[in-house]
Amino acid sequence: MLQIIIETSLTGGTVSGDTIIKFNKGDTLKESLKNANIMIEANEGYALDKIKIENIGEFTNLEELKNAENVLNNNITIIPIFEPDVIGMENPHEGDGIADKYQLVVTFASEDSVRGTLSFDKTVLTMYDERENFSSEGIAKLSEGNIPDVTALGRYMFDHWTDPQGTEYTTEELLEIELDADTTLTAHFRYVSSSGHDET
Repeated sequence: MLQIIIETSLTGGTVSGDTIIKFNKGDTLKESLKNANIMIEANEGYALDKIKIENIGEFTNLEELKNAENVLNNNITIIPIFEPDVIGMENPHEGDGIADKYQLVVTFASEDSVRGTLSFDKTVLTMYDERENFSSEGIAKLSEGNIPDVTALGRYMFDHWTDPQGTEYTTEELLEIELDADTTLTAHFRYVSSSGHDET
């Protein structure tokens, strides 16, 4: 009989349960693993990125691996790969189970806190490719919940946002931009006189 060996000397995570599994030549991965008890867990600060089998392919998670129909004709080694995960969409300061290499950080700032404030200053977005898979070369888009509320102070009114290149956006226009890297969006305000006219 042939055997599947699951690599256990890993950075960022652990494997427990059945780490050596015997199978018959010509069996599929699904057939070989159907009765296997395999547990793959990421350590704190890491996420499972993929599961790799040389000369066969890569799988996004254990469920996908255990349902694969690839035919096995030789001994194979399964290697779980973990990547850092210290930021997240729910909390920018905590991991969310998605490797950081697939995510970007949008920082929000007020041009002057005397003129206006923001309800939060940072959000994390996940980038996807055209097939809606996580991708470090993909794009991310803001949603209404990712954009902070702006509170103008005194006689100031919120006017627009700018990106690092100085391009101006309304809040609605922020929902249309495609992002592929960390960026900062700055809120700008205009002063309105007691007569109701803008002052520059």
